[in-house]
Amino acid sequence: MEQLLSKSHNGNLLGDFARISPNPSKGLFEIAFAHADVYTIQIADLKGKAFYKMQTENISTQSIDLGNIAPGNYIIKIVSSSSAYTKKLTITN
Repeated sequence: MEQLLSKSHNGNLLGDFARISPNPSKGLFEIAFAHADVYTIQIADLKGKAFYKMQTENISTQSIDLGNIAPGNYIIKIVSSSSAYTKKLTITN
C-alpha cells in the first residue's frame, strides 16, 4: 500500500508531492518524488527524537533501509526548497 504525501491548505489538496512505498514495511522502503528538487528527509520516533537524516539532490527516487530499528510507528518529514511534509511511517516485523 502506498502512502501519498500531499500539500494541503485549508483542507484542499494542492497536488502530489511524493509516494512512500510500501508503508507499512519491514524497514526497506522507497520515496518517489513528484518533482526533482533538493529534499531533506528526517525520520523520528513519536516523541519527536530524530534518528535518521539525509539530503537528496535532484533525484526522482530514494531508497531507505530502516530494517535495524524496532517495529512501530515513526514520523517521516520531507522538506523541499518551498515546503515541509510529514507522514506516519510504520515498521513491522
